[in-house]
Amino acid sequence: MLSGTGVFAEFPQEWTEKITSIFGAIFIFCIVLQVIFLEEWYLATVQFLLFSIGQLLLGSIGLLQKKV
Repeated sequence: MLSGTGVFAEFPQEWTEKITSIFGAIFIFCIVLQVIFLEEWYLATVQFLLFSIGQLLLGSIGLLQKKV
């Protein structure tokens, strides 16, 4: 979203948990595809896999707290 001044505007609060979950899912999907295509595990791959799982958990916690 762009504001009238040409700078990026802030996202609405209700989008935060959804965007976090979507980006976490894309992140973990890309890491899994990398392992499938290259058939190699790198140190960075393991760390990024843990980060993506953490991001999915944080997004899920945010969604669950919002609904309760």
